Amino acid sequence: MPTTKRQSWADARSTFKRDQRRAIALAAIELLVEGGSAELTMSTIADRAGISRQTLYRYFPDLASVLAASVEGMEEADAELRAWVREASSPREQLHRCAEALMDAGASHGASVEELMAALPPQARDALHDHERRTVGLLAEVLRALAADGSCDYAGDPEIDAALVLGLIVAATDESRERAIEWIDKLTS
Repeated sequence: MPTTKRQSWADARSTFKRDQRRAIALAAIELLVEGGSAELTMSTIADRAGISRQTLYRYFPDLASVLAASVEGMEEADAELRAWVREASSPREQLHRCAEALMDAGASHGASVEELMAALPPQARDALHDHERRTVGLLAEVLRALAADGSCDYAGDPEIDAALVLGLIVAATDESRERAIEWIDKLTS
């Protein structure tokens, strides 16, 4: 079926709207992470996204809806992380990829996890909990592969150790990244 100009325009408009919503959601998360909930207003989100407040209100009626939209893409991002981690040549490299990616994702957080959670509406908090479960699941999968690989003497419990590894990753700062990786390697060797 040939595409018409009208269909092409509708597709382009739909893509633009989706991209605009993503940019707004990303701006909200960036602001929340950088300054906590005190710095988060519809005006600061619009400024960060490079749009007017009027445009922002066309996409979202209030702050809660912006925050809910900001976590909608987490499942897709988690799937991309899983695919990228699985591309690594060995379970040890998979573990390092996972740790580095998660540390990079959390590197600029100025707000505490509790502050982030308190600022989110209930459905967004649920999405963050789902994200955490997927992350622990990915780490457990990598640890199981590491145990089966035979390249080390790891004999821990992947289900328990995955949460410990995630704790090390979350606690790591820019200054302690290398040390966190060393501890992860000690835990899994």
